[in-house]
This record gives sequence, C-alpha cells and structure tokens, in this order.
Amino acid sequence: MPLRQFEWNIEQQEMASKGSQFLMSVLVLGLVWHATVAIMTPPDPLTQLYTVGALVPVVLVLSYHLSYQRGYEWI
Repeated sequence: MPLRQFEWNIEQQEMASKGSQFLMSVLVLGLVWHATVAIMTPPDPLTQLYTVGALVPVVLVLSYHLSYQRGYEWI
C-alpha cells in the first residue's frame, strides 16, 4: 500500500511539473511572439489585435506540444 501511494505522489508531481512547464511556455512564447510582431508591424492597434488573435491558438498548441508531447525532452 505505501508503494502505491508513493507512485501516486510521483505521478501527481509530474503533472504539476508539466502544468508549470505549460504555463511558462505560454508566457515565454507569447512574449517572444508579441515582441517580434511589435517590431515587424506598424504601431496600429487594429493590426496588433489581429496578431494577438493569431497568437493565442498558435502559442497554446506549441506550448501543449512542448509540455505534454515530449517536446522538452528533445531540446
């Protein structure tokens, strides 16, 4: 019984670690994407909103892939 509890605690810690990796990936990729777009596009608020609209799905998919699909293990 204690061994099962130990295994469950390890799985729980791994999920918490993956969650924090996902959050950090979203923040870093979002910051890099937004900084790049801000440099390369005109300072028009409407253009910035369009790029943020494209930013959200791309960053979420890339972050999910890096965090949960063994992306960080390859790096």
